[in-house]
Amino acid sequence: PDGYLWLSARGAKVIRVNPSTGAQVAVYNNNAGDLYDNAFNSANTNITYTSPFGGLTGCNNFRMGTFGLTLHPDFLNNGYIYLAYTYLNSGRISAKVKRITVNVSTGAYIANSATDIITNLPVGNDHEGLRMLALNRGGNPYLYVSVGDNGASERNTSTCFNPMLTTNPNQ
Repeated sequence: PDGYLWLSARGAKVIRVNPSTGAQVAVYNNNAGDLYDNAFNSANTNITYTSPFGGLTGCNNFRMGTFGLTLHPDFLNNGYIYLAYTYLNSGRISAKVKRITVNVSTGAYIANSATDIITNLPVGNDHEGLRMLALNRGGNPYLYVSVGDNGASERNTSTCFNPMLTTNPNQ
């Protein structure tokens, strides 16, 4: 909406790209924060993965790290960006959605604006989801987050896998 491309990258990074020049500016980098990405944390081979199918340990090939990014429907006025990634949660790998705020004119991250919106989402070893869409519906903002099916071929309503979560991102 502001004429720039906004991208997520490994390391829970947010990058602003000028589509005319290709110039890239790293706006936000969470590498030193709570991100869990097996590319950055490859020594952690005995992590228990949050899964309804039981704990999985000693495997480091899971799809972890940064997954999705979306802009708030009123981004031009509030500068909100949502980022989904995996993190360590009491020794278990889980997923979260974090909101950061940027100065819309400059694209600069506003210090200490990062806020957890959704935490403790389960992750498995396949089909993570964590893609997001923010839009106005009926004049109200909504944030949609896919959780993924963990490789299951059928929907299982007894777990948190496979749904599309919906929330009001202003709350």
